[in-house]
Amino acid sequence: MDALNKKIFYSLRGHKEDIEQSFGEPLIWDCKEGRRSCRIGCKREGEGLRNEERWDDIQERMIEKMIKLIQALKLFLKKVPEK
Repeated sequence: MDALNKKIFYSLRGHKEDIEQSFGEPLIWDCKEGRRSCRIGCKREGEGLRNEERWDDIQERMIEKMIKLIQALKLFLKKVPEK
């Protein structure tokens, strides 16, 4: 499975500029040798999770970013070679 994960990651990273432009900000592209998983994400700015009064707002922003990331990746996931 780790070979497939890396294949998908590197295929997406080949479209990094287009994906980040669609997302609207730079992303974190994390794939280290010796690990099975690769990650694409963004940095969350602002208050930490210790402020429970802000949890609803933080959760809304995280959901919005996840939806934007899915939309930015969707087109390029269809282009990942199957083998």
